[in-house]
Amino acid sequence: MPLIVLTILESLNPVDRDSVGGKIRLVEFIAVLGGSFVLQWRWTPRLLRLRFVNDGETVEYPLVTREKELAAEAKLEDKLAEEQLELESPDVGKPAWTCAKCHEENPGNFDMCWKCQAARPGAS
Repeated sequence: MPLIVLTILESLNPVDRDSVGGKIRLVEFIAVLGGSFVLQWRWTPRLLRLRFVNDGETVEYPLVTREKELAAEAKLEDKLAEEQLELESPDVGKPAWTCAKCHEENPGNFDMCWKCQAARPGAS
């Protein structure tokens, strides 16, 4: 597209190629042409990305890349797994206890002292 525009402009206002003005126009032409190729290379893949939208799915612009979708799904799965683990943990809500051997305070879900590895009193 820029090539067509520059060709039309050149035909409307011809410049002698050997003059300073002609060399400046040539440099401008090369800069615009190179810039347009860079912009097309950078943005065209995003413009051409197509995918099906599922029922109930909200669409946002710019479209999220597949890598970001997978990362978000993995993060959600990790969060759900952590919540499930917390629900299934039988030790949740046990009171903290003090080790009889080293007198160190331990969390309620520890069956052994974290410092001296002595067994919790009353633990099987």
